[in-house]
Amino acid sequence: LAPTPFELALAYAALLAVVFRRRLPYKRATFASLAALFLVDAVYWRVMPLMDDKLSVTIIDVGQGDSSLVRFPGGATLLIDGGGIKGSSFDVGKNVLAPALWRMGVRKIDYVMLTHPHYDHYRGLGFIAKEFAPGAVFSNGLAAPEGEADDWREFLSSLDGAGVPLVDVASGGFPERIGGAELKVMKPRVPAGSDINDTSLVVSIRHGEKRFLFAGDLAQDRKSVV
Repeated sequence: LAPTPFELALAYAALLAVVFRRRLPYKRATFASLAALFLVDAVYWRVMPLMDDKLSVTIIDVGQGDSSLVRFPGGATLLIDGGGIKGSSFDVGKNVLAPALWRMGVRKIDYVMLTHPHYDHYRGLGFIAKEFAPGAVFSNGLAAPEGEADDWREFLSSLDGAGVPLVDVASGGFPERIGGAELKVMKPRVPAGSDINDTSLVVSIRHGEKRFLFAGDLAQDRKSVV
């Protein structure tokens, strides 16, 4: 998490106070004041999202694949997909997503949606499950293609280690309203053997006069079920 100018100034003030503590005329008052300011800063980052009445959407650049963060009025968060690089040891969740979230002041992800099981959408979510403690990762209920069996097993193992279940959105549990916003998840009805991109969950979010639509890698217009 990148510090704000205030936090940088506070850190330097604390460092100077420690270095020159023997020369400080009011040691207890100085250190008590610094401690109080650190506490105020920590409380600010906790309280600020709760007071925000706006909905924001941030598209995070993860290279190939997608990842979008939705922040709802009241502070709840939804992460849709997590990027990933097939056959690479580079962890997009650890090295790209998590630092971006921390920089935005996000310490917890309340809901995670995996639109479809392709490595460039799920690989980055393992680290997120461990560090941001979502209640579940909602999916379309399908497993990754056979060619991604090892990547998929590693992903499931990451979720299991973090104690985060993978839940078929059709079984329920995903909220219809968060912070005054209306959510609708549509699950495409596709024939067996179809391109897995066309099984992507579609997430519609409406807040006031604004509406956002997340369609994963859906390539064809298909009838959907909730």
